[in-house]
Amino acid sequence: MFSTPYGRALYERCPVTQMLSADALVVDYNTPLEEVSQQLIDEDAHYLKQHYIVTRNERYVGLGSTRALLQKITAKKIETARYANPLTLLPGNVPIQQALEARNAQALPFTMIYFDINVFKPLNDQLGYRVGDQIILLLADLLMKSFHDEDDFVGHIGGDDFVVISRSTVALERTNTVQAQFVGQTRHFYTDDILRKGFIESEDRTGRVNRFPLVSLAAGVIEAGSENELTPEQFAEAASSAKKQAKVSAGFCYVCSASTPTPTSSSQSISC
Repeated sequence: MFSTPYGRALYERCPVTQMLSADALVVDYNTPLEEVSQQLIDEDAHYLKQHYIVTRNERYVGLGSTRALLQKITAKKIETARYANPLTLLPGNVPIQQALEARNAQALPFTMIYFDINVFKPLNDQLGYRVGDQIILLLADLLMKSFHDEDDFVGHIGGDDFVVISRSTVALERTNTVQAQFVGQTRHFYTDDILRKGFIESEDRTGRVNRFPLVSLAAGVIEAGSENELTPEQFAEAASSAKKQAKVSAGFCYVCSASTPTPTSSSQSISC
């Protein structure tokens, strides 16, 4: 204000409160960028603020630039879209690998769950790929609603394979819940005749017509402690192995530890 013509003469005796912006946006240092962006958009002001105030422990630490914020979010969304699964729009293989590396590097306990739909191909063959896509979208929705903590990660490897990375202490219980919900909510895709019989008839991989049970959900669970020694590649391999074990385990759930480079040697089957 002082740099304007006659500014000093006009304003030097005015209280500083006369110049303060009454609608300044103040955010904590740890507020996620997406949340800051939403707050800026939700403001009733007729203009988009150029800056916002950043605090830590309620003390001023600096100004954030709205332009820089939008650039950062745009770049993040482009990166996410590049590797997203086209059906579910969930992160694909590259973000899954990055999420696993980040959590591994933090040396904190976490759980990785590899989900796979049992006997999915016979369902696709019998009811069509449109129904198959709807079931995949249903599973994606169940996972997003069940694993919704701030640090939870839900990814879609492809087809009917999904991965969840969570630090929740009740990750196994949530896995159990998703499995039960999936079975309950997929039954309405079948005809009454199929539900009465409890199976579908379809060709197996040898071309012979066979009976297959209705779809269910397998979950291979890897629990990593703070002293996990596995590389991300070894961890992914262990999760894939756990998923295969889950498909033949009681309750279609298999849990093992990732505290050593060879977790499968000390794995144990747990009925969920």
